Amino acid sequence: MTRMPIIRDETLSDRDRQLGDIANRLRQAREGLGATQTEFAGQISISRDRLASYEDGRAILRCDVALRLCRQFFVSEFWLATGAAHEEQFKAQQRIDFSDLDARLAMALALEPAALACPPGCSFADGFDPFLRQQYTILAAQQKGFPRIKPLPSDGMDYFKNALDCMMDFWKRGLSPQQWEDFFTSWLSQGQSLHEQIKTIILQKGS
Repeated sequence: MTRMPIIRDETLSDRDRQLGDIANRLRQAREGLGATQTEFAGQISISRDRLASYEDGRAILRCDVALRLCRQFFVSEFWLATGAAHEEQFKAQQRIDFSDLDARLAMALALEPAALACPPGCSFADGFDPFLRQQYTILAAQQKGFPRIKPLPSDGMDYFKNALDCMMDFWKRGLSPQQWEDFFTSWLSQGQSLHEQIKTIILQKGS
């Protein structure tokens, strides 16, 4: 686990510092996923310029946008807000960067009623603690160290690709090398079988 010391700029207010930290973590997540600003922005239906303004601090990241990107890219809402993976780590003043897999423990808070409690236009920095933090902690305890996947009928292929890429990293972390090799071989075999079934359906439709 990569731990980062807390470095404070005493010339900034606590809120300004928090806003700057969130902006930095947003950029770190996008870069860690290997996505360009255009690719990242497109998946959450905002412009590249708007994303750039969030990343460099010219605009304050809104709560609804933050929750949307966390769900789409499997970025932990708790990490984006605090820099920590969970409450115990936060209280111990320990922070992690996006290379730590725990920074990807997203709980899909965008789909929770708690998200609707955030006032329209509320910043993520102002909305997380009063409206979302408790619900995140409850869901994270239920998930037991895995992200929460909540697909919607409206989700495109990008969401499912993001989910698969993320979950494979978590599966690999929890399995021994031999278990991972056995699992991956079995998964590929099942995938080939599914491919043949789908191919047959497509060919039958075309005949």
